[in-house]
Amino acid sequence: MSVSMPHSVEAEREILGTLLVEPETVSQFMAHQITSESFYNSTHRAIAAAITEMANNGSPIDEVSLKITMEKAGTWGRFTWPIVGELFDKASLAASLPYYMGVVLECETKRKLADYGMNISRAAHNGETSTDTLMSARTGLRDIEAEAGGREGLVMREGLKEALSYTADVMEGRVENVFVPTGLGPLDGFLGGGLKAGHMVVVNTASGHGKTAFSVGNLALSAAKAGVRTVVFSLEMTPRRVFHRMIAADSGVPVMAQTREGLDPHDYSKMTYTSDRLCTLPLEVYGTKYNSAAAIRGICEQLHDRYGSLGLVVVDYLQLLRSPNPELGSSDHGAISENMTSFRELSNELECVCALLSQPTVSQRRSASPPTDADTKGGGSISEAADLILTPWMPTKVDEALRESVGAGEMLPAEMYIRKNRDGQTGSIGSEKIGFDRARMIFREV
Repeated sequence: MSVSMPHSVEAEREILGTLLVEPETVSQFMAHQITSESFYNSTHRAIAAAITEMANNGSPIDEVSLKITMEKAGTWGRFTWPIVGELFDKASLAASLPYYMGVVLECETKRKLADYGMNISRAAHNGETSTDTLMSARTGLRDIEAEAGGREGLVMREGLKEALSYTADVMEGRVENVFVPTGLGPLDGFLGGGLKAGHMVVVNTASGHGKTAFSVGNLALSAAKAGVRTVVFSLEMTPRRVFHRMIAADSGVPVMAQTREGLDPHDYSKMTYTSDRLCTLPLEVYGTKYNSAAAIRGICEQLHDRYGSLGLVVVDYLQLLRSPNPELGSSDHGAISENMTSFRELSNELECVCALLSQPTVSQRRSASPPTDADTKGGGSISEAADLILTPWMPTKVDEALRESVGAGEMLPAEMYIRKNRDGQTGSIGSEKIGFDRARMIFREV
């Protein structure tokens, strides 16, 4: 037995009839979140599309213009005229228009939920993992909820009022964590305080130049110490290895020493002391199981719902994320673009910083110069979507004479390039200000 999808032909008639009888109500219709796709009946959907086109073109809203517009679109059929005539008979009062639009939107949301339920059922039966199915379901439901809620824009007066109110809250300390600290003083100073909530940051450099060290030892650990709820998705290392790095960053006991026999008991005491201090920090690490943007987004939404906020998301690294399109490789520009869009939406919706690590192209890896955003796999889409692009660089990796001149216990010279900064200046921080602490595997102020 077939089951009809939720709809109300009567409400659809009332809306369309009101628009045709009282054309001045079209502006109210256009300002609402309802669209022609909200109509279930195919003829009603075509009429709504024609009325929308007429309003956009400044055409008069009447039956003659409607017929001309629909004929051009190829949607006027032999039974359309009787239906249009019936609409005039069914026209309601203009005051009832918001109510009937609400009915039609409610039916549209229920249809989307029904369709999505069937899609999830098919995914569950077609061999997808339960994790992927759950994450896809959560993401899809959130999208439907957002559409049903209507992401309405702000008029100038209300928008300015909200902006001034937010600034006043910041000035008076009612808004916490406006900036996420990077753990590197000169960089925080350059950026005016740190990373801004809602921004997407790309950390882009060649292997061995400290992108994971900076993102884990500096950024994630410093943010968590500042009370910013942080989550790290490591697609290259196990969570245990990430925690070894954090212990090294805080205690000074090198990762290599932590993972081999013969560790000095004093160093082990420093490790346990560090662990006791760090264990209550608001930080979680997830491994390679969560290797898609949908899966990561699902976890982030869970954490945000559970704790009421999420300040920093670190993904190591972008080119290891599974492609949302099975026909594209993970490093394909189209796949990277789709994943970047997903994280762009995540940072906006949760008002968190998304820090994505990125690898340069194969040809750039052989270069002795720091990569630019154009040298990154998927560079165009990365450059367009990112609010901030950072390039940590260690000259000793490409300069043998410089490497030999640095003593065994000394920090390595380091540089930090700010390749893109949507809200400020670009530039660089030189080795006279920062260096790389090899034992702690972090960047430090000189």
